[in-house]
Amino acid sequence: MPPLPGGIFLCYNGMENKMVHQYQLNGYNIVLDTCSGSVHVVDEVAYDVIAMYPDHTADEIVAAMLAKYGSRPDVTEEDLRQCIDDVTSLKENGKLWSPDVYKDMAFDFKNRNTVVKALCLHVAHSCNLSCSYCFASQGRYHGDRALMSFEVGKRAMDFLIENSGTRRNLEVDFFGGEPLMNFEMVKKLVAYCREQEKIHNKNFRFTMTTNGVLIDDDVIDFCNKECHNVVLSLDGRKEVNDRFRVDCAGNGSYDRIVPKFQEFVKKRGDKNYYMRGTYTHFNTDFTNDIFHMADLGFTELSMEPVVCDPSDPSALTEADLPILKEQYEILAKEMIKRDREGRGFTFYHYMIDLTGGPCIYKRISGCGSGTEYMAVTPWGDLYPCHQFVGDPKYLLGDIWKGVTNTAVRDEFKHCNAYARKECQDCWAKLYCSGGCAANSYHATGSITGVYEYGCELFKKRMECAIMIKVAENQELAAKGIEVPIELGSTCNACADGEACEVVFAFRIHARHFGGFAADQSAACEFAALGDTSDNAAGDVNVELAAGIVVEEEEAAGTLHEDVVDAHGNEVLADRVVTAELEGEHELGAHAVRAGDENRVLVFLADFEERAEAADGAEDARDHRALGKGLDAFNEFVAGIDGNAGSRVGKLAHGKYLE
Repeated sequence: MPPLPGGIFLCYNGMENKMVHQYQLNGYNIVLDTCSGSVHVVDEVAYDVIAMYPDHTADEIVAAMLAKYGSRPDVTEEDLRQCIDDVTSLKENGKLWSPDVYKDMAFDFKNRNTVVKALCLHVAHSCNLSCSYCFASQGRYHGDRALMSFEVGKRAMDFLIENSGTRRNLEVDFFGGEPLMNFEMVKKLVAYCREQEKIHNKNFRFTMTTNGVLIDDDVIDFCNKECHNVVLSLDGRKEVNDRFRVDCAGNGSYDRIVPKFQEFVKKRGDKNYYMRGTYTHFNTDFTNDIFHMADLGFTELSMEPVVCDPSDPSALTEADLPILKEQYEILAKEMIKRDREGRGFTFYHYMIDLTGGPCIYKRISGCGSGTEYMAVTPWGDLYPCHQFVGDPKYLLGDIWKGVTNTAVRDEFKHCNAYARKECQDCWAKLYCSGGCAANSYHATGSITGVYEYGCELFKKRMECAIMIKVAENQELAAKGIEVPIELGSTCNACADGEACEVVFAFRIHARHFGGFAADQSAACEFAALGDTSDNAAGDVNVELAAGIVVEEEEAAGTLHEDVVDAHGNEVLADRVVTAELEGEHELGAHAVRAGDENRVLVFLADFEERAEAADGAEDARDHRALGKGLDAFNEFVAGIDGNAGSRVGKLAHGKYLE
C-alpha cells in the first residue's frame, strides 16, 4: 500500500512491535499483547493507531489517520485523540506493551526440583508397517528389533512410582514401533499398575498409539476400559496414506485400517482419541486429508509436519512454507463453516483457546522432556523423549540406576522459553515455551537452537487458533449461547516439582458486543480465587465487559459457593467497550458491566501470581492438548471508569473474591 504522510508504511501481515503482535485474518483485526495474554479485536482505525503508537506522537498519528480515513464521517480528530487516549490507558494498565515480568520468574531451572510424571514406554521396537518417513527407522530406532519383557515393564512402572514424589496422576504412553505387537505384555502390565495404584495412592492414565493393523475386538474393549486416550495413525486420503504407510511387501494400509478405526471410534463413545497424520512435501494440500478424515466420521484430528533430513524427498521445502501457512488458514475457515453447519471437528493444534493454557511455569519450561517425561527402551534405557532414543549422547541412564547422566538432564532443565536469544522478542514464546527440543536438535545440533521452519508454522497455527475463538464468540454473542472456555492461573507447584493439574472450565455467555474479550489465555497475570488453601472452585459466575459471563464449573475440592453475577448493558457492534465496575460488597466481589460503545474492545480481567504452592491440586482430566493443569484464582481485576464517555476504563487492582 502507499505510504501515509511522513513516509509511514503500515504492514498488515503480522505486525510485531515490542511484544505486541498484530494480524488480520478472516476479516478480524486482532491485537495480541504477549506478556499479559490480552487479545483485542478492534476496527481498522484503532488497528492502525496501535501500529503507529509506539514510535509516533499523537499529532503524527492523527494526521496520518485523517489522511487515510478523513473521508469517513465517523473519523474525526476528536474521535482519533480519544482512541489514542484509550490505547494509552491500555498501556498504562498492562493490556498493551506490558512488561515481561516472567523473565525474572524464569528461575535457575538447573537447580529446580523435578519429579517424573510420565513415561513413553517403548514396548515394541518392531513394526508391521514400513513407513519410509518414520523417524524411528521403521520402529527399530536404528538398532535391533525387540519387544519389552514384562520384567522390564514392571521395573519401569516401579521407577515411575519411586520418582513421582507426591504427584498422584501418572501418565504412560504405550509406544513403538507398533505396541500392539506386544499386546499381551501391555495387558499384564496395566493389571500390575492397577494393583500398585491402591498401594501407593497413584492414578495411572494410559495412552495407546497404534497404526491400527492389529486392532480387533479384544484391543477395542481393552482400550475403552483402560486407556485414557488413544492415538490412531492415518495420513488422510487413500493415495496419500498409502504412499508411505505400507507393509513390508509394499502394500498400502488404508483399506485395512480405516474400517477398524471407524469401528474403534464408534465403540469408544465419548472417550478421548485422535487421528494423527503426517504431511510431507507430497501433500502440502494437507487440509484435504484432514477434511477427508472428518468426512469419514472422525472428529478429533491432528496433522503434523514431517521432520526429516532436508535431502529426503519427503522433506518440506522453503517453497512449501507459504503454501502451508495458507493451508492452516483454509483449515481454520473451514472449521468455522462446518461448525455452523453442525458437522464440526476438533483440530489438535487449534485447541489452545478451547482448553485454556498451563500455568506460567509450564509456559516457560515446556513439555518437561528429559526431566519430568522420559522414554524407556525395551532394554530399560532412559532417554529424554522418544525422538532421542538410540542417540548415545542423550542416554540418561536406566530404570534400575536412575538418571546417571545428570549433565544431560540439567541441559534439558535449562531448555525453556528464555534459553534462546532468538526467542526473547517473539510474541509466541509463552505459547510454545521455546519450541520442541528434539526438533531444535535435529535442525541445529543443539536442543537450545531454533528450528525456524517449525517456528513459522507454529505461529501461524496460533494466529488461526485465536481467530477461531474470536469468530466463535462473535457469532455466539447475538444468540446468547454459552461456550466452554478455560482461563489459566498459576501456582508454585510446577516450580516445586509438584502437580499443577486442576482445570477450571469456564463458559462465555455472549450478548451483543463489538468483538472478542481478551486475556483468554493463561499467559497473563495470575492468581487464586477465594481460599488459597484449596485448588478448586465452586460455582462462580463473573460477568465481564460486554456481557460476557465466565463461570467456573465444579472441580475437585472446596471453595466458596458464592455466586457473583451481573447483567451487562447492550453493546453495539462498534469499537471500544468501556467497562464500569459494580461492587457486590456482600460477596466481596466485583462484577463488570459494559458501558459505552467505542473503538477498542478490551477484556478487563487479570490474574496475578499466586504466592504459595497449592498442595494436592490434581484432576484426572485430559492433558494431551496445550491446555493443561491450572490453579485456582486469587485476585480478580476488573475495569472501572466513572465517565460514561471514556473510551477505555481504568483498571482497579487489589479487589479480592473471598
